[in-house]
Amino acid sequence: MRERLDILYQFDEKYAPYAGVSMTSLLENNKSAKRIYIYILGDKLSGKTVERFKSFSEKYTNVQIKFPDIQKMISNMKDLGLPTYRGSYAANLRMFLDEFVDADADRVLYLDADTIINRNIESIFSYGLSGKTLGMVLESLTNAKYKEAIGIGQEAEYFNSGVILYDMEKWRKRHYKNRIIEHIRNVRSNYPCPDQDLINIICKEDICRMPIKYNFQPFHRVYKPELYFRVYKSRPYYAENEIKEGNKHTVIYHCYRYIGEFPWHRDALHPFTDEFDKYLVISPWADYVKGFSGCGVIVTIEKILYGILPEYIFLLIFKAIHDMVLRNAEKASRQKRLEK
Repeated sequence: MRERLDILYQFDEKYAPYAGVSMTSLLENNKSAKRIYIYILGDKLSGKTVERFKSFSEKYTNVQIKFPDIQKMISNMKDLGLPTYRGSYAANLRMFLDEFVDADADRVLYLDADTIINRNIESIFSYGLSGKTLGMVLESLTNAKYKEAIGIGQEAEYFNSGVILYDMEKWRKRHYKNRIIEHIRNVRSNYPCPDQDLINIICKEDICRMPIKYNFQPFHRVYKPELYFRVYKSRPYYAENEIKEGNKHTVIYHCYRYIGEFPWHRDALHPFTDEFDKYLVISPWADYVKGFSGCGVIVTIEKILYGILPEYIFLLIFKAIHDMVLRNAEKASRQKRLEK
């Protein structure tokens, strides 16, 4: 058993309730851990929200909550010209983690606010990274043309940044913070998915592919692997048996947007809604009232098609729409760079 588990979250006030649910699932399933240190990189959190997070230390005796000062980091990101993501700098803070994590933290696990931890996570911390700096799970939806557009090549592996295991000694020795800053200054700062794209570009060849159970994504709960591969075809990805095994033994559910909605939306079709609700009712945000997503026209049409079309036909349409969104986002980010 490890002496300590170091966990990193980053979010703003809007995402605080969902991060609170994620932390509840983490702590409920890791009561046997000796010590858990949770670093919260909170952007513009209210006093009430901070107190709710502090309450975890009262309920779970093995946890210590830390709130590093992020204002200097945000100021640096502004000076670098790093864009916000959905109006917040929170998504980019993890790239500067060596500035605030404890010096004796050998490994740090980053978790998105929209994750649900399904069981003990000590196996992640002991996972062999084969000499590489990061451990991540492949992204389930990104296409080859997008990878080529951001400069990593069509055949490269592209990883989802919702769960990242950091080897802190290697992260520091290989100077990744400085390499990211240099890339932003001298190569490109605007990307459709700023933090995820930068990590895939800067850390290319230094990311270990971890089993899919450590970042299990919504589409694999809904669609059988055989159908998924009919649409997404051959590419660097997991085998069918690996996906099936991940579904049986999921450690972390990643509740990112599915058909335009999250599990905290009312009447959402999200496949991980039950997992989210299980921990919502015992979290410090048990008083949270779900609202409708207020989704746009495209998502509304998607939901209608989802209900009436055969799975294969719908998945083909979804892929076409998703690819179009990625393509347009890439064009928009390049245009912003030209306008500077």
